[in-house]
Amino acid sequence: MAEAILDGIERRRQAVEKRASISHIETSLPPCHGPEASISNYTQREREVEGNLDSFYGSVVLKKRKWNTRKARAEEYRLTVDHLSQLVGGSTGAKRDEDNKDIIGVGLGKFSSKIRLSSLHESFQSYFVQKARSLGYIVVGVNELYTVKKCPTC
Repeated sequence: MAEAILDGIERRRQAVEKRASISHIETSLPPCHGPEASISNYTQREREVEGNLDSFYGSVVLKKRKWNTRKARAEEYRLTVDHLSQLVGGSTGAKRDEDNKDIIGVGLGKFSSKIRLSSLHESFQSYFVQKARSLGYIVVGVNELYTVKKCPTC
């Protein structure tokens, strides 16, 4: 009985090892631009591996992970905005009191990465500004160079 289970596991492992990973499939595609670029070679190779790519990117597992990621990010943004609004004496669900004269300053710094990934800083910033303004807070953009006490070139 145990040998039959182990044989099944071994066969499954071998089948998985024979199947190319999605990263190997994508990196094996010829370049689309640059000196060695050939659209005809690219489309021909893409047609060869199209079934593998469709089975991966169309899988329910990947869609569930993307959905869970979006849901977790939305909850993280909501909690962060709630905690930030508590710093100025408010809450996410309540409008600003007329006695509350706080102004929220948002840094205008830009972040980038070498591999051209989008920065979550900007998406959170736009989410935060939208939520804070909807609650009646005054939100202004601030250049960080003008808010430090020490000269940035010293």
